[in-house]
Amino acid sequence: MKTTVSSSGTLFWKFFFPSFWGVFFLTLTLGMIFTDVQPATIPKNYFSALLGITLLLGIALFAMTILRLKRVEMDKDFVYVTNYFKWFRYPYHNVDRIKESDFLLFKVITIYFKEKGAFGKKIFFLANHRKLNEFLQQHPDVVKTLFDTDE
Repeated sequence: MKTTVSSSGTLFWKFFFPSFWGVFFLTLTLGMIFTDVQPATIPKNYFSALLGITLLLGIALFAMTILRLKRVEMDKDFVYVTNYFKWFRYPYHNVDRIKESDFLLFKVITIYFKEKGAFGKKIFFLANHRKLNEFLQQHPDVVKTLFDTDE
């Protein structure tokens, strides 16, 4: 039986947040470029350029971070990974290690593969810690062999 170990917030952070953020900044940037509104303290050209740079940097930041998040499920033999469009199944012998990283608001789990898979050599996901801990308690061999404990 597969256990979903990814957070249900993954869908929000991967699709909805970047979409709304992008629409907001794109609309604000285009609105500043095509209207006669003058910001109070900054020249309009500088403000428009600042908005455009913010938009591009935000898109680049999202592409390098939250757009790479995946949904992960596990069972006793396989790790199932999806980008919400395609599913891939990896046996545990193809997994090199699993590492947990603590960021400001989130704990991100990274799965490193021995060989490059469909999503690359490593995948990232936001964990549902309750479900992940339940799964790991039921399968202690996964903890011994896969989790990176040099922290």
